[in-house]
Amino acid sequence: MGVVRQDGENTFTTTSIEVNVDGLGDFGTFVRRELDMNLKPGSDDVIYEHTLGVRFGFANAGHNLRQATQTYHGALVSSTNNLFEYVRTARLITQLINEVAHTYRTVDLTAAGSNHDLDQALSDAMTVVNAANSETNREAYRATGPVSTPPVSPL
Repeated sequence: MGVVRQDGENTFTTTSIEVNVDGLGDFGTFVRRELDMNLKPGSDDVIYEHTLGVRFGFANAGHNLRQATQTYHGALVSSTNNLFEYVRTARLITQLINEVAHTYRTVDLTAAGSNHDLDQALSDAMTVVNAANSETNREAYRATGPVSTPPVSPL
């Protein structure tokens, strides 16, 4: 038994879910390994390069080049924020997978109280995901707002 949010509704509905706990644990381990060995180190390198900012157009005060540097600056900021969010979301997913798998392993699914414990764990996980999605949506909206102007060399 699990709690599932229905599309377009603000309520949760109880439904049956079959979970392969070992497969879920294996998937969590795989995601964590990919996060630690690939996504995080790779995104750290890209984020470092992006934080160096726009590295062209400082000696030319032309209107078109200034627009290009502003657009590029906005792209650097957006992609840096996106990479940060991908890593944060992957870490959140692995934590939630571990919590759900742990709950499945430790409760007696035939006991009356275990369904409540499991429903509560899934409901708590959905609350965390919804809160993370809400924050991600706010950050995505911020990325579409006005782009700050990169510094222009006085040369």
